[in-house]
Amino acid sequence: MDDKFYKFYALLNYRKKPSDKIPAAHQIEALERLHEWFREQRDMHSGSILVLPTGGGKTFATVRFLCTSPLSKGYKILWLAHTHHLLEQAFHAFESEVKHISLPQTRLDVRVVSGTPGHCSVDEIGKTDNVLIATLQTLTRAYKRKQPKLEAFFNSANDKLFVVFDEAHHSPSPTYRQLIIALQERFPKMYLLGLTATPTYSKKYRYGWLEKLFPQRIVYQVTAQKLMADGILSKPEIEPHETNF
Repeated sequence: MDDKFYKFYALLNYRKKPSDKIPAAHQIEALERLHEWFREQRDMHSGSILVLPTGGGKTFATVRFLCTSPLSKGYKILWLAHTHHLLEQAFHAFESEVKHISLPQTRLDVRVVSGTPGHCSVDEIGKTDNVLIATLQTLTRAYKRKQPKLEAFFNSANDKLFVVFDEAHHSPSPTYRQLIIALQERFPKMYLLGLTATPTYSKKYRYGWLEKLFPQRIVYQVTAQKLMADGILSKPEIEPHETNF
């Protein structure tokens, strides 16, 4: 069943399809580090950041990791982003990767929630949803008012919640960090993975919050210059132009 930005995957059918995406060398390294981080046992919540430059394949690497590890272990995924473009990019990325979810999982429900036309509303969230991809604004408002469908989703996770925060350098913003802290208190064993190309913050007090939210800091990082040298990214050509400024 496909309805708006919701999709149900019958995994037995998708596992029969051949793999069509091969990770690049830097993505293989990132995946290895992510799996190691996920397997580590800690007494506190786990929070780390994946740093890849724009065009480096953050979304693909993250979705491949989620399918091969957390989703295969029965985790619920909450994917948070700022724009509907980022939500839809994540939604479509699962299409090629769900074949990597192992038994005993037999189905995957993926839903996009925001105020954008064509996306699902908060009232359409199902407790059987495995991956909930939502804007920070919509999720924050719904969580504050304890929206019943969202509460049912969280309750169904038990202690297995994995949160992805796209553009993680925005997470120290007071509204967003309050949401993350509330979820960490509710789910002491929660995993938090931040995605960003710029793991810094111009205001020093907010950078301190970045370290508190992601105590394991950077799980993997590669520079744009390295990917240019490897032929993954194109080198920019800069042409000078006269202006009136």
